[in-house]
Amino acid sequence: MSDVINERADRANDLIDSYDSEDMRQHLRIIPSDGEVGIEFTILTTNAASIETAALALGEALGQTILFKDAISLMMFDLIVERNATEVLTKLGLTASEADAYRVSLKKKHSNVIPIRP
Repeated sequence: MSDVINERADRANDLIDSYDSEDMRQHLRIIPSDGEVGIEFTILTTNAASIETAALALGEALGQTILFKDAISLMMFDLIVERNATEVLTKLGLTASEADAYRVSLKKKHSNVIPIRP
C-alpha cells in the first residue's frame, strides 16, 4: 500500500481535473474514510506534503472539508477506475500501451464547452 500511495502522490492534485466533483463526493459518501477497515502505511514526507496540498485544493473544489485520509481515499478511487478501465480495454483487444493511452483520455473531466462546426 505504501508503494502505491508514494507512486500516486504527485497525481493527487490532478484528481480535480480528472473527475466530476459530484462523482468524488459520491465516492466519499459511499466509501467513507471513517469506515471500519483501517489501512496502515508509511510514505515519504514530501509525498505527504503533496497529498495535504491536494486535500486543500480538493476541499475547495468539492465545497467541503477534505482531510488527508479523504484525499487518500480519492487516490484509491482513481486507482480503481484506472485498473478497471485498463482491464476492460484489454479485453476489447487493445494492447496494454493502447489501453493506457486511451485510459488517459478517459480521465479528462467533461467540459461544458460544445464545439460548433462552421
